[in-house]
Amino acid sequence: MTQELVSLTIIMAVAAVSPIVAQLIPGKFIPQTVLLLAAGTALGPYGLGVIEVNDAVKLLNELGMAFLFLLAGYEIDPKRLAGHQGKVGLLTWGITLGLAWLVVTFLPFFTKQGINGVATVIALTTTALGTLMPILKERSLEGTPIGDAIISYGTWGELGPILAMAILLSTRTGWQTMLVLGAFLAICLLCAMLPTKALKTD
Repeated sequence: MTQELVSLTIIMAVAAVSPIVAQLIPGKFIPQTVLLLAAGTALGPYGLGVIEVNDAVKLLNELGMAFLFLLAGYEIDPKRLAGHQGKVGLLTWGITLGLAWLVVTFLPFFTKQGINGVATVIALTTTALGTLMPILKERSLEGTPIGDAIISYGTWGELGPILAMAILLSTRTGWQTMLVLGAFLAICLLCAMLPTKALKTD
């Protein structure tokens, strides 16, 4: 229990101090997200080992990731994805998927390491939209052309690999998983269409 409290206290302290340090840096050229990642790397189990990965930290990690993706989802406008930038973003992700396949297939490094599977190809095309969103907010880039482009491209870089990985994993299981995945997709499409239908009715 004592170690759990110590680890949580250190995490809270880093989370509180990082924004202050980011503001004090001349020019503010280092986002606080970068400072948080650097602190986690340095203090985590693969660094100094000051923060112990216990049940409490794992719970905080899962909650933090859930909130991060939830807040990032708030910024995604379905109309933007259906527009020009969204279509270009989808095409770009498809191209990167093809390039990743070429790299994984023909680069000897991946073959020697035994990581030349489809999952590696998908992982190479992933965009950390949840990490990009705080940086965009901090730099006041939301609503700007470059900010909208980053969100559009980043959204497909987030959704594409997730859907591709879900399909990949479902092919290795029974038809029940495919059925659940199809039902989930239908529910998502229904939820996306209902507000539009309601507005047309009004």
